[in-house]
Amino acid sequence: FNVIPLSTNMPLILAIANDYGYDEIFKQQLINLAVKNDILIAISGSGNSKNILKAVNYANENGIITIGICGFDGGELKEISDYSIHIKSNLMEACEDIHSIIGHYIALWLREN
Repeated sequence: FNVIPLSTNMPLILAIANDYGYDEIFKQQLINLAVKNDILIAISGSGNSKNILKAVNYANENGIITIGICGFDGGELKEISDYSIHIKSNLMEACEDIHSIIGHYIALWLREN
């Protein structure tokens, strides 16, 4: 598996934000990295983070499989993702904790497979 986190390269994120705006920080990376049938895992507490939604919309338009992990009422992310994991809670801290557990499980699964 080739796993690339889109949230860790701060110089790149800041350059994209400077040139295109923060709403584009993940989409612009996908343009250069993702190909059809790749998988994008998008995480948003509210499900309405504009930078996440732009990346998921781009992915959907380009044959990239999308998995949305969201909280609260799921927001738009729940609706536009191919698959969604919805933590039905209005407590951001609880959503973030469960999102973290899901992330750890995914990492463990990838390591074992």
